[in-house]
This record gives sequence, C-alpha cells and structure tokens, in this order.
Amino acid sequence: MVLGPRGNPGAFFIFAANNSAFDLPYTDSVKHLRNTLILMLGTVGTAGGHFSLLAPASALQTENGGKGPAPCGDGVESNIVTAVRGGHAMPIQLQEFVFHPGHYRIALSVNSRAELPPDPDVVDSDGVSISASIQKPVRIPVLADGMFAHTSPPPGDWRGEVTLPNINCDRCTIQIIEFMAEHGAPFFYHHCADLKIQADTSLPPADAAWPASHPTKAAVSHLADGGGWQTLIALVNLDSVPADFAVKFWGESGDPLLVGITGNGNSATFVGTLPVGGSKTIRSDGSPPRGTSGWAEISSPQSIQGVAIFRFNPTGQEASVPLASSGGRRWLLPFESGEGLALGVAVTNLSATDTTTVALTIRDESGTVVATPAPVALGLRQHASFVLGVPQSVQRGVLELISASADILVLGIRSSGGTFTSIVGMGN
Repeated sequence: MVLGPRGNPGAFFIFAANNSAFDLPYTDSVKHLRNTLILMLGTVGTAGGHFSLLAPASALQTENGGKGPAPCGDGVESNIVTAVRGGHAMPIQLQEFVFHPGHYRIALSVNSRAELPPDPDVVDSDGVSISASIQKPVRIPVLADGMFAHTSPPPGDWRGEVTLPNINCDRCTIQIIEFMAEHGAPFFYHHCADLKIQADTSLPPADAAWPASHPTKAAVSHLADGGGWQTLIALVNLDSVPADFAVKFWGESGDPLLVGITGNGNSATFVGTLPVGGSKTIRSDGSPPRGTSGWAEISSPQSIQGVAIFRFNPTGQEASVPLASSGGRRWLLPFESGEGLALGVAVTNLSATDTTTVALTIRDESGTVVATPAPVALGLRQHASFVLGVPQSVQRGVLELISASADILVLGIRSSGGTFTSIVGMGN
C-alpha cells in the first residue's frame, strides 16, 4: 500500500504487508496513520477469524476461525467429545491462516466453561495491541501460556502437546486462545474442544487445587399433573460455579411427556442455569383435566440437589421426596393396611437401553410371604403406578420389588383418611 505525499513533494512512505513503516521517521503522525491502518486491517481480518483447531476435535461443527466471544467463539456445536487419559500428554494441532505476531494460551475447565479464566490483560497503544500478560508459572486452570510464540508466519501447522491433570471428568472443555500483537480489538480469538478424561490410577492424583468433577444425574420417580394434582421441583446449586441443568419429563409409555410449566408454556424438557448459591423452582401448571403421570430426569455437569413436592389442590395436602441420585434392582416399601389406609406405588425403569420385569412379593411383619402379585413389565424409560392390594388378614408388612434386568426407582404414597405422605423406597 503506497500513501503520500507528506511534507516534501514526491516523498512517499510505504506500509509493507507486515505493517512496518519505511522511508520516513516514525513521527507521531506516522504512528497515528500506522495504527489506523492496523485497526482497519484488524477489522478486515476479524470477518474470517485467524486460526482453526485441528486436534483435538473442535467443540464446534462450523466455526469462523476463532471469531466470537469468549470462551469458545461462534459456531454450531459439534457434540464431539474426545476420550483422553489423565496425567498424560495430549497433542495439540492448530492452523494459523491469518498471521499476526503473538502466542497461544491453553486452559481446562472441569465442570463448566464458567471455570475458564478471562482473557489476559493487554498492553496497547491507541487501541493497537503490543503485548499480553503470560503466566509464568501457569496457575490452575491454565495448562500452558506463551505457547507457539512467533514474530513471523508459521512454516506449517502449529504442533505441540500439553499434559492433562490426572482427573476424571465426563465432559471437560479445553480452551485455546490466540493473542495477536499489532492488531485492533478484539485482541484474542478462541477455540474449544470437549474432552472425556479418565484418570490413570498408576499415576499420582492431580493437584488438589483442580476442581473435582461432580456431575449430577438424578430423577423424580413420580410426576403427577392435572386432575387436581401439581408437582413442584426445586433445584439448588451446591457447586462453586454456575450450574447448567436440564429436566426431562417422561410419560407412562417411556416417551417424552409434554408438561405445562407455570410461566414457561408446554415442554418435554426444561433447561436453565443455577447461579452460585442459587435455586430454581419448576412447577407444573396442573392443566390436564383428567391428570397425567410419569417421571422426571435431571442432569447437570455440576453438583445440584433438589426436592419434588406433590400437591393435591382440592385439599391443599402436600408431600415431598428428595431427588434420587441412583437406582437399584431391589427395593422395599413398608405398608400398613386397614380402614382408610392404602399404599400407592410408583416404579420407574431408568434405562434407555434395557427393558425389565419387576417381581412383587408381599411379606408380613414376620417376613413370611403372603402374596405374590402379578409382575410389572416395564419398557425403556417406562413408568407404572398402582395401589397395592393386601390380604385382609395382613395389617402390616413389606412390599419387595426386584427388577430382572435394569435399575429402577420406587416411591410409595401412603394415604390415611384423606391425607397422604411419601415413603422413599429402601433399595440395595
């Protein structure tokens, strides 16, 4: 690019491709014009980003060279999760297709991308980047900083490796950011890859400062909505970072169940984010006139807990049950029979891959078998509910439920003269 004249007729100065000035002293006016051009060039470069992540596989199916906000740039999620080994080196391969002097930083989040650090501080002049801070030594969650430092175009792809902490996580995120010197804002481009890390038990565990992975998989074994019933699910974030969560509703048939959520319309899946120390209450609107039943599945990459509350609006009666964090094959429910007493039973197949048959056995207080009701067949994610039929001669005892081939959840609802309470199944 040739610009001029300045001062003397015929005097020209040239900005070469690497943005360096020639022929004239580097006066303030030249500096200002140089910075203006760099800003313009930086803006043009922004349109297509500057580098691509080749290995590990990008978290984005389509991306724009790192363009977009932190932590991972713009694009469509690829849903690719790369399996790697904790405590071992992992290859990194980048393609830098728009050159700027600079370097790269690599960081790892364990539970949520919210754990990734902010972009480093930058020294700039009139809005043009000069340098960025580099961690020496690096601090968790940064794995490497000042990597692939360069002042000239790379001869090919950048190739290196980083050693992962010796931890377990189902879906960690590794972030690679590029700092660009001699560039207008933004000064950084971002890429991410999702990892499943399995710790190597033959190696020492990771530094205790790395956050533990506490993903949540829980369930509400019974959901009642309509016909006077409502179910409320209250979730609480126990983690030190914001917690993304999803609540999926399943019907008796095992298919997704559309539930009217107060203030949020009808949905088979409710998603949200719990702030640190925060909570969220999800309430069915009770709109189906004849009532529906099913169950709910709760998941989060963070540690969350909660409670479900069943409400019968005609009487205002309520009962609660904590979220169940795991299922089992054998469950016991105590019962008491007699005038005005009854036990409702809800049983859920948690498996998305295995059907099962649940055998029922009724024992009296001495442990003697007094009845073996017909078994309950459950398909994938299916749910069943029934009122337990007890021989008139038996006043108290235990219902045993044994699943043949899949983990199940069991909940009892004890009714007594128009009031009710929940009984959490005892499993092993």
